[in-house]
Amino acid sequence: MPSSWAEMIEYYQQIKDQPVNKKWVYLDGWVRGYLTNDLNRLVKLYNYEIEPEDFETMKAFQATLEACVADTTCLDPVLTSELRSFAERKSTYAPYLNLIRSNSLPADKRAYVQKLVGRLGFDLMTFEFYRNGTVVQVAPGKFEVPMSLGPYADAGSELSSYFDREWIGDTHSLRVVWEDPSKYPNIFRLFKQEGMGRAFVRQGAREMHLADGTLTRAVAHEFGHVVGFPDEYFTIWNSSNCTYTYRTNSESIMGDSEDGIVLPRHWAELEKQYPLK
Repeated sequence: MPSSWAEMIEYYQQIKDQPVNKKWVYLDGWVRGYLTNDLNRLVKLYNYEIEPEDFETMKAFQATLEACVADTTCLDPVLTSELRSFAERKSTYAPYLNLIRSNSLPADKRAYVQKLVGRLGFDLMTFEFYRNGTVVQVAPGKFEVPMSLGPYADAGSELSSYFDREWIGDTHSLRVVWEDPSKYPNIFRLFKQEGMGRAFVRQGAREMHLADGTLTRAVAHEFGHVVGFPDEYFTIWNSSNCTYTYRTNSESIMGDSEDGIVLPRHWAELEKQYPLK
């Protein structure tokens, strides 16, 4: 998977004179994904300046801010030098610190602390597992998740193979079970993404969207989101040349849907989240 638009342009240059080449399918998927991610970053500042190593620092920052919110006399969170340095170099956090310092009204100071807590909570969602209460461990190491086929009612068997093929190991497996949403109202439903787009999951809405041209391994990646796993790729800002690059965990299906696989830690997380009853 390319780590930047520049690498995709190089890839395009290699195949532009080959009208029949399966690599066009890969390029199509990458462009759709990058456009969607860039739009989310620009509109929502989603996955913005977050790096894999930031998680523990962000959790400590969150705890400090929440302690300030809980203390009605706190007007400016007391940050360690490490936390202050971290926050000041992040363009999503530094403005809040400046507003807290520059405002003289206690109510305004506390309001900005609360807003910073909200921003940090939004960013931490990048790392969080989203538990799907419909997933069941039906036998040791065997997991099932009910879903609705929606507009794909005639393609259940074929879709099952796309969903399940990557999520199988020596002692573990995860499979989809197609169910009627009228009987199971809380299950995820499939939708067809019209126009130029890509496959994606809306966990809160319990929706999985498939797009024309979606690669079969990308379906398995999105299935990982259905059962709760977050993405394992990050967009990293390089201020020296004003560019973004992608950092991925290329070993993991949740980091690289083309070459990644389901790892032992994924099965361990499913065991933890959905214990056998």
